[in-house]
Amino acid sequence: MTDEEKYIAGQKACGIEVGDTVRILRRADRDENYWANEWMRSMDDKIGETVTVSGMDALGVMFEDVPYSYPYS
Repeated sequence: MTDEEKYIAGQKACGIEVGDTVRILRRADRDENYWANEWMRSMDDKIGETVTVSGMDALGVMFEDVPYSYPYS
């Protein structure tokens, strides 16, 4: 299984779905749970906010009106 496949499997297993409302709690570590993306400092602005999931793919979870993909964990 590739790292991308491992990430997608974990993302599916976490139970988050498009339309769900979630809170961004903390920064993510590089390669956390095989997330193939990197945390940008500007992503810190959303920590503590509640957001609505608009999509999910191998690069992360996307939220309405947020220009970045975040990891599922």
